Amino acid sequence: MSSPRPVRVMIVDNNPSVSQGLSTFLETITDMEVVAEASYGVEAIKRCIKHKPDVVLMDLVLPDMTGVDVMQALNVGLPWVQFIFLTSSNGPHLQNAAPSIGAAAILNKDITGETLVNTIRIAVGQIMRSGNGNRIDA
Repeated sequence: MSSPRPVRVMIVDNNPSVSQGLSTFLETITDMEVVAEASYGVEAIKRCIKHKPDVVLMDLVLPDMTGVDVMQALNVGLPWVQFIFLTSSNGPHLQNAAPSIGAAAILNKDITGETLVNTIRIAVGQIMRSGNGNRIDA
């Protein structure tokens, strides 16, 4: 019996320290694989179409467009991709905003690794439960 394929993760952040830190950390998680990285919105769209990740970890603010704009552009052709936005902003209002913009979650960049991994796994669970590629609310 073969093991399930790893969760395919793409990282989009224009801060190289954040991208590298996330990538290095996720490489230690046996059921996850970083398939692409991008620093700009247009680059993110192209790489997401090419690599077809399950989950995109994306900064809300990119140099050329917002993370929400990238997500909306990709939702048409890749509706199964789950978006987890990362931000430096603080506040409980962030979690409540995720469903209203169509994201699986919005997390502060100072979260623990455990919280990030659990959030990715929950997002992937949403994909598996829906069965048709549509987002479902947790």
